Amino acid sequence: MSEVAGKWDIVISVPMNKVHNLLEIAVDGDALTGSLTDPPTGNVSELTNGKVDGDNFSFESTVGSPFGPLAIVMTLKLNADGTILGTSKTKMGTFKVKGSRA
Repeated sequence: MSEVAGKWDIVISVPMNKVHNLLEIAVDGDALTGSLTDPPTGNVSELTNGKVDGDNFSFESTVGSPFGPLAIVMTLKLNADGTILGTSKTKMGTFKVKGSRA
């Protein structure tokens, strides 16, 4: 089983705000699946095109936003201290992501 599998509390730093989400990951070989949940609203978004390469992993999803559905591409890395760091790329920009085990 990949070390990235499981539940993660992630924080996406967007201008003037921090967005908290629950990231749930399952890994089968180099394929990654799972979901991204927005706790305040309960909205759940499926992860698609997920890939794992060692400690690096990425996926796509479409999440709800004040501006309507928003396509995202997250590229993350599992660090030696057990945290994850990376970016979330959207049409509105690229934002830093950090996370820890839920």
